[in-house]
Formats: sequence, C-alpha cells, structure tokens
Amino acid sequence: MTDPQGLRKTATIMWWGKSLDVLSSFPDRVKMNLGYSLRLLQWGEEPMDYRPLPSVGKGLFELREYLLRVVTTPRPNHARTKMDGTG
Repeated sequence: MTDPQGLRKTATIMWWGKSLDVLSSFPDRVKMNLGYSLRLLQWGEEPMDYRPLPSVGKGLFELREYLLRVVTTPRPNHARTKMDGTG
C-alpha cells in the first residue's frame, strides 16, 4: 500500500481484539497524537515517544501518550492498547 500521493510505501495496521474500539474511545487529542505516531511507523519513520520491544517480538514498538501505551509492529502491523499507570 502507498500513501495518497503514492510517494511512500505504507504498512497495513491490523488491530488485535477490541483495541481499535478502545483507542476510538480516547479523547480526540490523544487519538490524533497516536494516529500520527502510527502513521510515522507505517512509513518506516520514528515517532517522538516510542521504544522498541525486542523482548516481546521482532519489530514491535510501544507508543506512549500520557498513561496510554499502544504496542505495534510494522510487519505485519498489529496494534493493541493498554491503559495503566505505567509508561
């Protein structure tokens, strides 16, 4: 898949369980920030607040926004959300 201008290859995101519903329930600002971070990962770029999770799996990343963590991988892209008091 490529971006709308056809300039970049864009990885597909596949959501685990109810993670998309959970993410959709967050405030607009959080959704906007995490969405932008996910897009950067899809394009192979580095978001502002993330860390690789090699102990969990190759190509997995944690995106952070306040008390929210989104774990994602670009190949194949899967994302899940977890809200807790860490990170």
